[in-house]
Amino acid sequence: MRVVYPEPDHPFDRARIAPLQQVAKVLATSTRLVDARFDPDDFMDLSWCRQDRPPGIKVFKHVLTRQYLYLDKGGRAYRYVVDRPGDLGGRYRPHARLSDAIDNLQLAAGLEGVPP
Repeated sequence: MRVVYPEPDHPFDRARIAPLQQVAKVLATSTRLVDARFDPDDFMDLSWCRQDRPPGIKVFKHVLTRQYLYLDKGGRAYRYVVDRPGDLGGRYRPHARLSDAIDNLQLAAGLEGVPP
């Protein structure tokens, strides 16, 4: 796989994290405690190193849980599905609900015993 690194001398483009900000806006009205732990600043944009992704999907990795969040520019969440263990490639499929993608981030660590 060919890895293309981002340009180091370019200023930070806030549009790169726009999908995260859209998700945060949606979760701000949620009553689930785990959703309150979602912070766009807790993610790294790793889209530059995932050449197998569709062009409209951004790849973000949570800095603490190390889990991935795949979002399109509208903030819709996707999951990466491998058909058979050991396969080198996979497919991106939309999550039925945003809450499924947030739960996959494992942000509830430390919230044991607290209802979702």
